[in-house]
Amino acid sequence: MYIPQRHSIILKQYSKYLLISTIIVLFFIFQYKSFSKPPFPHVPDIPAHIPFTRAATWDPETNHTVYSKKGIVASDSERCSNMGISILRKGGNAADAAVITCLCIGATDTMFSSGIGGGAYITSKNHEEVSAISIDAREMAPGNAYPDMFKGREHKSKYGGLASGIPGELMGLWKLFEIHGSGNIKWEELLLPVAELMEQGWEVSPLFSFALQTQRPAFNYFRKDWDFVFKGENSNQLLEAGDIIKRPAFAQTLRYLAKHGALKFYDSKGYIARSISETIQEWEGLMTPEDFDKYNVIIEDAITLKNFTNDNLTIFSPNGSSSGLSLISGLSIINEMHLNEEIQSDINATSAHRIVEVMKWMASTRSYLGDIGIYNTNDTQINERKERYSKFLTKGFIDDVVSKINDNTTHPWESYNPAFEPNDPHGTSSLSVVDEFGNAVVITTTVNLLFGSCVHDPITGIIMNNEMDDFSLPHTKNAFGLQPSIFNYIQPYKRPLSSSAQSIIVDSDGNIKLVIGAAGGSRITNAIFQGIIRTFMEDKDLTNVIANPRIHHQLLPDKLFIEEPIYHHVIKGLDDKGHDVEISKPQSAMNAIRVLSDGTMIGQSDWWRKFGVAVAL
Repeated sequence: MYIPQRHSIILKQYSKYLLISTIIVLFFIFQYKSFSKPPFPHVPDIPAHIPFTRAATWDPETNHTVYSKKGIVASDSERCSNMGISILRKGGNAADAAVITCLCIGATDTMFSSGIGGGAYITSKNHEEVSAISIDAREMAPGNAYPDMFKGREHKSKYGGLASGIPGELMGLWKLFEIHGSGNIKWEELLLPVAELMEQGWEVSPLFSFALQTQRPAFNYFRKDWDFVFKGENSNQLLEAGDIIKRPAFAQTLRYLAKHGALKFYDSKGYIARSISETIQEWEGLMTPEDFDKYNVIIEDAITLKNFTNDNLTIFSPNGSSSGLSLISGLSIINEMHLNEEIQSDINATSAHRIVEVMKWMASTRSYLGDIGIYNTNDTQINERKERYSKFLTKGFIDDVVSKINDNTTHPWESYNPAFEPNDPHGTSSLSVVDEFGNAVVITTTVNLLFGSCVHDPITGIIMNNEMDDFSLPHTKNAFGLQPSIFNYIQPYKRPLSSSAQSIIVDSDGNIKLVIGAAGGSRITNAIFQGIIRTFMEDKDLTNVIANPRIHHQLLPDKLFIEEPIYHHVIKGLDDKGHDVEISKPQSAMNAIRVLSDGTMIGQSDWWRKFGVAVAL
């Protein structure tokens, strides 16, 4: 078609202006979208497992302490403790009750710190067996993970798909059910009550509402996958205390797993593994369905300390990638000191100083710990790890540490010979169960930070962990200028180091005396350490063991943290010995069950820090 020259020029100019106008419009659309997109979230400056203000006390009320001779469940949630008790009533045992309680706390108002999208450590003692077992159900790094995967994007170790490891909790609970379950309860009986609650819904508690508000920037960033925590599909208003919350997608997943078994969770061809992997990859993660096929728990004998105190108690703590070895090493040191000179009280400056000095050596021990990977066949690495671990339980090491503890002064952190960098795990939840037959289970479960990585798979209803943040990052100094620990680098199918150290203590006849667990990230080990000392060396009743303020030292920062309320004479005495004391809000939550010589069980959850409630049968 013929176009006159003048019209051709006009058409070219029009096309040019149209192109420029289109570019300008697209530019502003892009800019608008960039500005309107919520910013990448920052980690809230609060403990992930206690996202609200609570306080310890020297004068606890006792109305939350329970007594029984038939069984007790102590957890962070009264609703979930009651679920565990309902299983004991049906003829189940401690293992059965622990499974449903754990599933419940990861599904309801404490989903911000645990769930089947995370991992767990389980210590379990069957009354017919001399020793206890340790089940390491910690998350594993995906097969495509590598040491420098967060280089230049360190913030993505906390939020998003890159932060998530392969979940392990469900397989850990399944193995506990298989090995120590009563045989009177079917697997589906432990999942269906939780599924029904997810479908019916429950009233949002003030603490869960507070947790939601605390993590609002993350929910805004990941908004499209979190409808269930908002007041309607198109609403930007989070649920509040008193609202009804439901999790229908998660209910469907639980019903599927109840019917087909827990191992279907780990089937790369199944819808669960495929859906989670797709969501993880959508948020920049490396996980694949095949990673689920590679997951397995590690079942070992628990780490054991015999002849603790003059009562010849035996302590069982978790093995694997936990900090059970650090706890047992510290208890061995304090035991040697206790046999020579009584530990008087943690409100005595000298006794408190000794406890703190042992905590500092425990932190040093922990810096040498780390997983080498479940599929590692390198004999040199395997033997080196065994030698490194065994050193901290030898009499020579214990005696050497005792000789270095000076009642008059503390020392700079370098004097404790750490292999830094320490990692600092965050949010956790714990539960303890003892039944009338003398079986005991204690579990520490976590998704790490508040609501884990904040990646929620809307198809399965599963909230994913951010445990990759618990690895050390190569070539990245920590806040104190220290190089990272080579023992905790990221490797495919390796587990990050944890502070979990939940323990079972029995007498010389094998009778349960104490079951104790804690939440609180890097403070877990020290909380349990102090709980055991208060029970068996200071002879405190269980209510005060849990309620009283706690102390904490992890070498770096080189500060001694003491919970309020404080005794000023203790602060003055510790200051005179060279400690840099800092008063802190509660950073850990603990629960325990004590069994007296007449068989009476005493249960205590941490009401004062986390509204935890134990329930008796």
